[in-house]
Amino acid sequence: MKEEYTEIIEDAARYIENFDKPARKLIAQLRIGNLSGLSEVVNAVEGAQWLLKVCMSLKQEGLVRFEAHDQITRNLANSVSEIEEAFSRNDITLLADVLEYEISDMVLKMSDILKEVK
Repeated sequence: MKEEYTEIIEDAARYIENFDKPARKLIAQLRIGNLSGLSEVVNAVEGAQWLLKVCMSLKQEGLVRFEAHDQITRNLANSVSEIEEAFSRNDITLLADVLEYEISDMVLKMSDILKEVK
């Protein structure tokens, strides 16, 4: 593996490792109508976008097979659109669903991709 990617991969692995618990807490808060963590939704989406960029860079360097990147990219774009729609309609249920079933799932898929690093 190229040494310049070691730190990035370690950062990505730490981000993924630390994603689940706060995400579940945020989702639970949204489900009961607690809107105090709305800014964390933006952070979760930005984190997922960063992970996608990391995985795409690793693919370009030949360090991982990342055949699913087109699908994950489309899913992320759709998720961002759904989040924007949820905000515009004040639909907290949709927001929680997108975080739970789409963003979280995507982060887990990228975790699997990072485990392939050569």
